Amino acid sequence: GGGGGGGEEGALGDVERILDLNVEPPAGGGESKSAEPGAFEPGLTSVAAFVPELRGYFNSSFGHPVRLDYGTGHESSFMVLLLSLLSLGICGPKLQVEDITNAHKPLLSSYVYSAFQSYLLVTRSIQTAYNLEPAGSHGVWGLDDYHCLPFYFGACELEGLARSGLCDPSLLLPRCVRDSLTLRDFGDDLMYVGCIRFVRELKEKAAFAEGSPMLYDISELPGWPKASKGLERLLAVRWKSMRSVSASDSLERRERCSRRVEHSRVLEARRERARRSSDWREDTPCSSAR
Repeated sequence: GGGGGGGEEGALGDVERILDLNVEPPAGGGESKSAEPGAFEPGLTSVAAFVPELRGYFNSSFGHPVRLDYGTGHESSFMVLLLSLLSLGICGPKLQVEDITNAHKPLLSSYVYSAFQSYLLVTRSIQTAYNLEPAGSHGVWGLDDYHCLPFYFGACELEGLARSGLCDPSLLLPRCVRDSLTLRDFGDDLMYVGCIRFVRELKEKAAFAEGSPMLYDISELPGWPKASKGLERLLAVRWKSMRSVSASDSLERRERCSRRVEHSRVLEARRERARRSSDWREDTPCSSAR
């Protein structure tokens, strides 16, 4: 990870070292579609010492450990983890998301790209090794079976490069991703190009326009600003349909569950008292006389 003081490097280093761990597939090869609880749960080292609540976000970022699936909710969990580290000041100066200004954007972008690129490498290897099912896939009418965020980040990255004049001429238009040489030469360095390359590798037997019509439509846009704006709107729609992943929401669910358990105990006690009362009435002389 780049930038900042020792705290930033230490925390991001912890996250990236965890992401660099080799993940062994479950016994039995790629045919398995279920696993023992805990068999697929990356460990969390010193990050947990800062904020124990972050463990849930981290362990929810790599797919479901029993269903063996992965979707946009899991990548959103990792994004919440990154923003939580930022707002808590664990990775540099404290910075609340709502307070971010243009002056903060270079720090935020380097922070996101550094950790998210490493995260993508690991999630892709997990998706392949565990043969993960897409969670809530939109089929060919989705961006990708698994991801959405990196397409947006990658389009913004290319928009910034094009505006700065530092962009390779071959990358100035979204149609560049149709070129196999572009995918080969820039797939490791540019997030959007890497995402397209991964999708094309997964669907190598299908034509780009047929296997990924949405991505193909994006490649026909006249520039990266339109691409990033469209992807931003798509993300907004998806996130509005998701439940909140906040710690307070999790606490509220636990409290509701606790109340339901307590309520069921009360009902059970009432049933037991009613049963005993009924048994007593059946044994009385009056009941015998009847």
